[in-house]
Amino acid sequence: VFSADYQLQTFKELIKNYDKVKPFEATCLSPIKEFFQYFYALGLDDGELLFSFLERLNKNTYLELAVSQNFTLNKHIIEIPFYTVDQLHEKIKSERIPFYTN
Repeated sequence: VFSADYQLQTFKELIKNYDKVKPFEATCLSPIKEFFQYFYALGLDDGELLFSFLERLNKNTYLELAVSQNFTLNKHIIEIPFYTVDQLHEKIKSERIPFYTN
C-alpha cells in the first residue's frame, strides 16, 4: 500500500524524533519499533529487547532475510547474548556518561 520512498521518508522522520540514546527513554531499536507500529500495526513494547523483537517479526513473517555485522551466523542461526532491560539501560547510561551535559 505504501511506496518504498514513503516508507523511507517516514523512517527518516522517526529517527529524527530520537536525538540520542537515553537510559529508560530511547534505544537504537526505538525508531525501528515505531516504524513497524506505524506501517504494520505491530504493538509497541518498551521492555522488548532485540532478540524478542526479531522473534516477533519472524513469527509475523516480516523477516525475509537476516544478515549479520560484527558477529557470525552459524548454520543460519542468530545467537545474541542475553541481557535484561535493566542491564541494557545501565550499559547505555555508563557509555553515555562522558556525553552528559545536564
